[in-house]
Amino acid sequence: MPVRDEWSGFADLLANLIAKYASEIGIDALPDPEEGLGICDKTKERKNKLK
Repeated sequence: MPVRDEWSGFADLLANLIAKYASEIGIDALPDPEEGLGICDKTKERKNKLK
């Protein structure tokens, strides 16, 4: 028997909504969060400085 608590229903609702509307939202077309925040560039700069 799966463990369920007061948040399980909400989590199921969110998962179902995301699955249902993912194509309309265009989730696949969103940029990588690190690229959008400029974190990738900063991480690459730090790695290059360490070399």
